[in-house]
Amino acid sequence: MTTKEEDMDILCNHKISPYTDDGSATVGLSSTAEGCGPKMQVTPNPLDFGSVKVYTTATKTVTVSNTGGANLTITSVSNPSNYFYKMQDACAYRTLVPGASCSISIMFYSTKVATFTSSFVINSNDVGVTVNLSGKGY
Repeated sequence: MTTKEEDMDILCNHKISPYTDDGSATVGLSSTAEGCGPKMQVTPNPLDFGSVKVYTTATKTVTVSNTGGANLTITSVSNPSNYFYKMQDACAYRTLVPGASCSISIMFYSTKVATFTSSFVINSNDVGVTVNLSGKGY
């Protein structure tokens, strides 16, 4: 009895392994779906503005990347609150092919000495990601 195993990459790390035993053939299938679907990565997260002088602004950018193996469709990007403002959004309602990225710029503006927190959510056909924001007015 001889057994021959050959693995072939088909798509997204799926493998087909044919086994032959004395003239008869059976096909055993194994599959790993890693990398097949979209995968949203958001950096940096959390986004910390540090200390910012009262009545001045600071702007920082988060990058949204598709590190998966299928198109990532960003369905919405919510607005932060409490002294944080979405200034530029190149991601909402956009489809990112694998390996592509887009950016969202957030501004922090404090009118008093205090510590502030907020967040916004990026929804997609992968998962929703909450980006936490913090900043301190001094």
